[in-house]
Amino acid sequence: MGPLLKLQLADRSGNPLNLRIHAALDALLARFRRRFLSIRDEAIIANLFEEAGRRIDDKERADGQLENLHGFAWTTLEHLTISWMRRSEQRLQIQSVSMTESDGLASLLEAREGSPAQLEDNVFWREILGTMNETERLAHVWRIVGGLSNREIAKRLGRSPGSVDTMFSRTHAKLRKLIAERTRRRTV
Repeated sequence: MGPLLKLQLADRSGNPLNLRIHAALDALLARFRRRFLSIRDEAIIANLFEEAGRRIDDKERADGQLENLHGFAWTTLEHLTISWMRRSEQRLQIQSVSMTESDGLASLLEAREGSPAQLEDNVFWREILGTMNETERLAHVWRIVGGLSNREIAKRLGRSPGSVDTMFSRTHAKLRKLIAERTRRRTV
């Protein structure tokens, strides 16, 4: 998707959105795509940006021109998107994966049968996945299943290799803590 200015986002009354707000949202598109990798549908992205623009416009009409428009626009867009993702009707669409990713994720599927130990392990793996954000999960799939290097992952995420190293380090620290807690629970 190119710049949002081609879409002519509209305010609540159907008039073109204020160009200042439009430009601020347009500048956030690349950041949005890096933050929300699973949202690829251009119509959904356009709807989220338009609603964010409307909310920003409402805020400026009520309180005057915002000093930090860029920061307010990002926060508004991020909150709107997270709320949209949490709606139950969106979960299936967001959690769908491509055929290449599905092979590695098949081992993480919930077991409906099995020994108590297997069921406990499945719960534990869901806890582990729950501690990771979307970017961390995707990066781990690319690393473990796809065999990508940190440099290749960084390129796909639009980040520096150092930030990917830091992300993996922090994620692994969280995982070590979870595993230590689980071991402690089992021995008590």
